[in-house]
Amino acid sequence: MNIAIYLYDGYYETELCIPAMLFAKENLFTIASNQEIVNCMDGRRIIIDCQLKDVKAEMIDVLIIPGGKPILKDDIFKLIRDCEKRGVIIGGICGGVDYLAYAGILENRKYTSYYEKGEKYDFLPASGGDDRRDVRK
Repeated sequence: MNIAIYLYDGYYETELCIPAMLFAKENLFTIASNQEIVNCMDGRRIIIDCQLKDVKAEMIDVLIIPGGKPILKDDIFKLIRDCEKRGVIIGGICGGVDYLAYAGILENRKYTSYYEKGEKYDFLPASGGDDRRDVRK
């Protein structure tokens, strides 16, 4: 099984511990937009296996996007939509869910994430989500 992990500057490295452990025996590789090295939230540098320009949805069975502050780039949104069309399992953790929302694949789907109660987020779909998406007080 091919497990792609999308990394971007400012992602939370700790959110990859469990997926990396669960998929340790699989073909796990990192991808990024136009970067060879990505810096996680605590400043640690990670060398990327593949840039998105060299990755196609057909190469991926599971796509994982960890949390952090999303950096909006069309190439990852296209890959997410292409993966969704192929039935690839896509997991967004915390801020990684924002990438799925920006890609437009969350409409009428349940999802959870971390948003301020009472705040309006234009990138979230009109329907979908659940009561746990507004978890901050």
